[in-house]
Amino acid sequence: MKHIKNYSDFFKVNEEAEGASYKAKLEEIIKDAQEIASMINDGEDLEAWVQDKIAIANSSMHAIKGYLQTGDTGVTK
Repeated sequence: MKHIKNYSDFFKVNEEAEGASYKAKLEEIIKDAQEIASMINDGEDLEAWVQDKIAIANSSMHAIKGYLQTGDTGVTK
């Protein structure tokens, strides 16, 4: 465990832990996506709710990637 010397060190340690936690979640997403992709046949029709969940996940990942690349949330005020 890292020793925290001052207030700013506290936030640095927590940011590192948060990044690692979310990287682990992304690895889970990758694993699940690969498994799901292998379960779906190219000519298969998917139920509407499955299509919606995939479309939402795709949109969310694109939004996150765009924000991390440019800092733009895509939200207009």
